[in-house]
Amino acid sequence: MPQIDKVAFFGDSYCFDTITKKHHKGLDHAWYPPTPTYLDIFAEKHNLEIVHRGSPAHGPNWMVHELREWLKSKRQEEINQTHFVFLWSDQSRKIMPNTGDLRPRGSSGEDYRQLQTCRDAWKFYLKQYNITSYQQYHCFFHTAKYENNFLKFEWEGEEHNCLQQFAQTHDDYVMGEGDDHYNHFSPKGQYNMASILSRRFEEIHG
Repeated sequence: MPQIDKVAFFGDSYCFDTITKKHHKGLDHAWYPPTPTYLDIFAEKHNLEIVHRGSPAHGPNWMVHELREWLKSKRQEEINQTHFVFLWSDQSRKIMPNTGDLRPRGSSGEDYRQLQTCRDAWKFYLKQYNITSYQQYHCFFHTAKYENNFLKFEWEGEEHNCLQQFAQTHDDYVMGEGDDHYNHFSPKGQYNMASILSRRFEEIHG
């Protein structure tokens, strides 16, 4: 396997680009967290350059679209040197660019069919570009449940079906999420989420 020196995150606000924080804070300029997020902690530990991040309030349709466009713009050598992290968001979120859709999450039968279509396209791109260094997680309970919790993971002896569940189990998590809850994780959650990514990365690369 080629030497990995980059990491690309695809998904929603669980892996957002900090410049889009302005949509949540009402700012008209870039906003950057004063402390590292789990993305930064993970990347620094493994000496990886972050080359892509997610977009808040965007679903699987948009994630797969962004993946396709990103892959088309890169040489295969760069793709081979990249570790991918996919965060599967709410399937009712559509493909169009979104600047902050705060509607309640919930899905119809059509949304779930679209989710399967997205998964098929995602698998196609992974095969087409020979992507083998990756990990994936569900963001929310209902998507995880629909897909039989097949992306569940373990932390300190407990199973977690999605990132929402994992984030909220930390004793410093504040419901409603304060200013220090970047990407929906509390300060403790940031370090533990980075550890989960690291564990999976090391399982792949030793």
